[in-house]
Amino acid sequence: MGSKRADHPSVVIASRIFTPEPAAASFRLKALADAFNEFGGDVLVLTSKVDKKLLFNEESGSLRVKRAPVLRDRSGSVRGYLQYLSFDVPLFFRLLLNSSRLVIVEPPPTSAVSALLSSWLRPKKIVYFAADIWSDASESTGAPRIVIRMLRRLESFVMRHAALVLAVSDEIAGRVNDLDGRRVEVVGNGVDTGVFTWEGDKTDPGHPYLIYAGTVSEWQGAETLLLAFGEVLKTYGDVNLYFFAQGTSLPNLESLAKQLPEGRVHFRPLVPPEEIARWTRNASASLVSIQPGLGYDFAIPTKLFASLACGTPVVFAGVGPLTKMIEDNQLGWSSGWSVDEIANAIKNALSTRKSEAQSRRLSEWVEANHSLRAVAARAVQAVMKIALR
Repeated sequence: MGSKRADHPSVVIASRIFTPEPAAASFRLKALADAFNEFGGDVLVLTSKVDKKLLFNEESGSLRVKRAPVLRDRSGSVRGYLQYLSFDVPLFFRLLLNSSRLVIVEPPPTSAVSALLSSWLRPKKIVYFAADIWSDASESTGAPRIVIRMLRRLESFVMRHAALVLAVSDEIAGRVNDLDGRRVEVVGNGVDTGVFTWEGDKTDPGHPYLIYAGTVSEWQGAETLLLAFGEVLKTYGDVNLYFFAQGTSLPNLESLAKQLPEGRVHFRPLVPPEEIARWTRNASASLVSIQPGLGYDFAIPTKLFASLACGTPVVFAGVGPLTKMIEDNQLGWSSGWSVDEIANAIKNALSTRKSEAQSRRLSEWVEANHSLRAVAARAVQAVMKIALR
């Protein structure tokens, strides 16, 4: 990729979110940027200004990050059509002013459209990191048909014209092909196994507990988990449930929790990954859910790998590839979507004592199969094949 020049970055990563904003995409892209730096390439990240309450740690090292103001919703997230456009429109001009020939773009697909249009005026190879399929998700949540058709056309345009599409799973790669994708590489998904480890400090609140750490929105359907937890309390009256979460479903969850025995459900603010790891290591199990039929049945939430890397098994509610993965590798318990099925899976988790040998095995499985370092290395290899053509 040539020698490093501070005024001429060789790779641009364009994303509406980036570290230290706590999100799976942020950590994945940070690992990718670090991998490119180790490979010998300069990296410039074009992203958004971050809400100060989300700033746990500023960037360090040789990574260059340029932030621009964006619109955020009430929760502080860049989520919504106007919010996306507030990043995507300026991105077109930011890329025009940049001389790099290689750009990696994170969803939404509108960001990739901005990158592709700019590349027609100033030649660049555009790589799209497909973590999910937005048109499928919009269709399943009842979005207006005109919006769904527009999103599908935009995604098809991106898949056809991108020099490369990086997919996080075989299922996503299949949908990319359905949308006329011409070149797709499966690189997987993972977590930072330098932070999420089974050995380390543990939080001890003085009672057994379950943990849910991550986004709560329509497609997670965490309300069903909470209803199931209410059934579990009839048998295990001393267990607690801790949510470390943000998202559109949070008000609904807080309302539902008021109907359960007082003091058993706790909602905590955003905390650094290191603190999530301390809580996860001592939990009886982590709860993970994907509400069936909303277009995310094939998704594999990063919170699952974070829990396993900390040596804590998972209780998964939903359908799709996660069920087989959990059963084949003995990673915890899976269930259907009914309240009773989920409650029974949670009870099985609470009745099973977690051993040190099990924790080590779960952590080693993640390190071998789903570490961010491995994902980033695969992504760099795939991108370099395109860059060196």
